Amino acid sequence: MAQRDMWNSCRTIAGLVIAVAMAGGCAQLHTNNAGNSSMRQQVKQDDANSQVMRGLLYVIGPSRDFAQAFVWFRKAADQGNALGEYQVGQSYEAGRGVKKNETEAVVWYRKAAEQNLPAARSRLRTMFVSRQIMPVSDAQGGQWWQGLVGQAADESQSFYHAYAAAAQGDADAEMDLGVAYLIGVGTPKDRTQAAWLFRQAAEQGQTEAQCFFAAISASDDGWAIPAEMKHAADLCQNAANHGYADAQLVLSTFYLMGRGVPKDTVQAAAWLRKAAEQGRPDAEFMLALDYAQGSGVPKDDAQSIVWYRKAADQGYPAAMILLGLQASIAHMTGRKDPLGDPALAQKFTDLGVEHSPDLTRDLLPNLWASRAQLERARQMQKQWGRIFAPGLKAMGVDGR
Repeated sequence: MAQRDMWNSCRTIAGLVIAVAMAGGCAQLHTNNAGNSSMRQQVKQDDANSQVMRGLLYVIGPSRDFAQAFVWFRKAADQGNALGEYQVGQSYEAGRGVKKNETEAVVWYRKAAEQNLPAARSRLRTMFVSRQIMPVSDAQGGQWWQGLVGQAADESQSFYHAYAAAAQGDADAEMDLGVAYLIGVGTPKDRTQAAWLFRQAAEQGQTEAQCFFAAISASDDGWAIPAEMKHAADLCQNAANHGYADAQLVLSTFYLMGRGVPKDTVQAAAWLRKAAEQGRPDAEFMLALDYAQGSGVPKDDAQSIVWYRKAADQGYPAAMILLGLQASIAHMTGRKDPLGDPALAQKFTDLGVEHSPDLTRDLLPNLWASRAQLERARQMQKQWGRIFAPGLKAMGVDGR
């Protein structure tokens, strides 16, 4: 099933994120601050929006002039306009019309983020998830920034607790630490270190680690060795039978792709459901896709919405974005709104865009990310960038 292929899924999600970010930028240009109570404030906001538009014309128009664009963005930003602040941040980060300065970029992104601009929050989360910045508390920190500071502290603390236990030879901690290195939580991603930790835990008989080490080894060999694939599938079957949700998710993918086991969408969906019933939001999202497409289960739009909603309620970005878009499309086409609540649809859309960088931490794309697959993913990102570049520039979202 095309949408369940991991890289095609990433492409689909990327397209949704871009579309929503574009829509959000457009809305920001045409919507006055709800808190403005006087005509003077309203006129001021409208004037700042016009300044942002003038700046964008210097970015995408025939008379391209980044320096002039920055002048207009800064005029809007100095009036407290969120999109102007975001554009100033982008100008500093990219060195467009002003000397490149990542520290200054973060300052302006933070200003826009505190005004609830999803694109700015998404950019800061991207920098956090990719380890470009480490959020710390300071006198200028607003509520949103302090939340990110708290998340960073929690992730670091969990990492070092697992590190200390793993150093004492605790197999479960080695497994947890391996996952942290694999997806980049509390530490930069390090696939080699993750594989080593999985191996250490596997040699102590940790069932789930045996699955992961075999799976990551088979992936790094390009899935070219049948005996290696079968060995990985057997070990993951054993771990899945022991109730490990991560292993159930991995085994589902083996059945879906026919790696180490006969291709079987019914078995794939059955194991995916077991992982979803243990509360894995990525499994809930993929099970919703199965119901939407009738892959391995009867096609059932109602059940699809149920599982999308479960994933969205746990903060899974792809599910929030998809439900938000479905609700918007329903209102435009006269179809049934899957949420029945415009405010919730907007909340899901904004949060989905904000947290979209977290999708880079999903287990399966990182577990299967052999060197060849990573290179294909990079090429894919470049292609999507070229496709969406004109619209992104128009809305002030550069897709980085």
